[in-house]
Amino acid sequence: MPARPRRLAGVRHPNRPRALQHYVVLQYVPEPETLHRGVRRLESGCYAWIRPGREPEITRYFMPRFAATPITPDTEQARYDEITAVLEDSVAKHMRADVTVGSFLSGGIDSTAIAALAIRHNPRLITFTTGFEREGFSELDVAVASAEAIGARHVAKVVSAEEFVAALPEIVWYLDEPVADPALVPLFFVAREAVSTSKWCCPGKAPTNCSAATRSTASRCR
Repeated sequence: MPARPRRLAGVRHPNRPRALQHYVVLQYVPEPETLHRGVRRLESGCYAWIRPGREPEITRYFMPRFAATPITPDTEQARYDEITAVLEDSVAKHMRADVTVGSFLSGGIDSTAIAALAIRHNPRLITFTTGFEREGFSELDVAVASAEAIGARHVAKVVSAEEFVAALPEIVWYLDEPVADPALVPLFFVAREAVSTSKWCCPGKAPTNCSAATRSTASRCR
């Protein structure tokens, strides 16, 4: 029961119209589907019971349930305080290490908040950012300013067009299945840069959506 499709001998080329439709619309293929015919993934919160001569039995052991709780002016600040306390506690526990720890830093709200909390518990924190040799939008300058503001040692990796093209086959190989998220390319380069000095890193991702910090997320929350 391999964890990756490439470990399976004789995997056929993608030929699943529904999975392809998911990929085109969602930019990825949700569990348990895959693009490979005859290959399915074990969904999160499930386990498989496999016995000789029988079909695998899939059982769900966990289903998250989120009860909608209205937020009133009287409870709004309490909710903010609760989120802050949970975030601070999580970051503090992840900083319990006697090795060099890094944090990916884009300069956005999510990664900057995590790095700012992390350096309180690990003054040796190193932040990492990557960018490309091109004109136009870049987070390099903002990331450098953010690192200076929190007092972190910062490493910035600038990727050339030649490096980008040369790395694409390796990036695709690690993916197994395509993911149409443009962030995966800079993430590959920043992770490769970080591994030379840090044993592990805080990814600095996810709180953006939770805090409605982007225009697209905020519009859906209204």
